[in-house]
Amino acid sequence: MGRGLSALEQFILQKADENLKREGPRPDSPLYAGHQQGVDLYLREVLAGFYALGGGDVRENFGVCFEANGKVRAARAAVSRAFVRLERRGLVHRFFGRYFAGVDLTEAGRLMVDKRVTLPLVNR
Repeated sequence: MGRGLSALEQFILQKADENLKREGPRPDSPLYAGHQQGVDLYLREVLAGFYALGGGDVRENFGVCFEANGKVRAARAAVSRAFVRLERRGLVHRFFGRYFAGVDLTEAGRLMVDKRVTLPLVNR
């Protein structure tokens, strides 16, 4: 997709874009920030889709916790680091809650997925 993006980062951008296109845009109100309806992609979805951890519809089974074994903890750490790298590039905004973490695509992130363009690093 873009130069310098790992396979995990590419997966995150593509999956967030798919979710956004399927579910449609949401209000940009601060009241939605960090709410289930305000996140394009959850960490839990990346664990299920990229690492094949968990199961079922992870967007619906929102409160189900994964078993905290070493493989899951390592995968969660890798996804969290990927979220940070994508945010530094200006491609996503990260959201945190008590029981979840996720990202929203920015306009630059949508452009990168739609046009398959390479964007310079920002906020580094």
